[in-house]
Amino acid sequence: MSLSHRLLVVAAVLAASGCATLRAECPVHAGPTWREVESEHFRIQTDLGAGAARVAAEELERYRRALMSTFSSEIAPPGKVQVVLLRSRLELSELIGDRYLGVTSRTHTRLRLALSGDAGQPGAGAFPTVVRHELAHYLMSSAFPHPPRWFAEGMAKYLETIEVAPDARSVQFGMRPSREAHEAVSELGLRPLEELWGWKTEAEPTGAALTAHDASSWLWVHFLMNVYPEQFERFTRALSNAQEPRRAFTEAFAGVEAATLEEEARRYVREGRYSLITRPLTLERVDVRERWLKPAEVHAVRATLALMGFARPWPERLVAASRDLEKALVLDRRNASAQLLRASLSKEPTERLPLLREAVRAHPAHGEAWTALAEALMATSGVNASGELETAVRRGGACTP
Repeated sequence: MSLSHRLLVVAAVLAASGCATLRAECPVHAGPTWREVESEHFRIQTDLGAGAARVAAEELERYRRALMSTFSSEIAPPGKVQVVLLRSRLELSELIGDRYLGVTSRTHTRLRLALSGDAGQPGAGAFPTVVRHELAHYLMSSAFPHPPRWFAEGMAKYLETIEVAPDARSVQFGMRPSREAHEAVSELGLRPLEELWGWKTEAEPTGAALTAHDASSWLWVHFLMNVYPEQFERFTRALSNAQEPRRAFTEAFAGVEAATLEEEARRYVREGRYSLITRPLTLERVDVRERWLKPAEVHAVRATLALMGFARPWPERLVAASRDLEKALVLDRRNASAQLLRASLSKEPTERLPLLREAVRAHPAHGEAWTALAEALMATSGVNASGELETAVRRGGACTP
């Protein structure tokens, strides 16, 4: 049973019990009890029951393992993916400002997912695809230090169609093209690879141009992986070794003219030749640890979700987050989650430093607090700051979050 199907069962139970209309509040403010379920690679904070949280952890670990099977070497991104799993889309919409099934926030080293428990309802199966897409980006950030934009986006879109077999012993990808991407390439035209090499984040296209770039990136990855597998493998291996991308591509595809690639890729779009790739999958037992969330932590989670609500203007998000942060600090001024959030909302690194120093003094075993202090020290003093930076980096890697 897929993640979306399992979440649908959870949503049906909630709807029948009539509790899906409650707000995602803390118990002090008439909300449900919250728990945190932690597996090897995910930390899930949820107002759902323990069973549903464990199912989500198992499915996310399964998809992560499936995605990992596509890389030629084992990679280990730092930290854990943070997941907030709410009982319904209504609960999530109160915090993020729209009726999305979920939202994501990703940097090069961190990924946060917010998902509603009814993500598996009819017509709502797209969000688990987004989960796979963002997980692919997150894993690739460790596999490929400096990938070109077209490769990163194309690979993520290619991997978002990954499917785990019902017996969980194999994984299949490439079995079906992304319908939206294929239609976009057909209607808007395939962007030349030469043009995509110039696609930089700071020169972000918009509207139809962005759609065309995304779809064309997917098509080029799909085409090269299926038609030129050996050359593409050499290219990805060079990227994983941090070689300069353009040079790596030229060397991997030596002897293949750019005009030939262009002609074959356009024919590939017209003919729709796609190959199914199956690889074995092994997944060890998923062990989880569970604990109750304190009311102050719940408000810190709510504040974090408010900041992720991209449907709202930033000032509005900041006001909503500050409101929940204030509640968290009233409930427990020494709570680690609330202290870290307060520091993150400070405008300048110099303002964050005293708050983070206070946090590590109050919570000396909290790895995330030490890591945040190290980042603030580097932002203010550079990598050669002092022994304090060395201590923060070391404690951040050794302590638990």
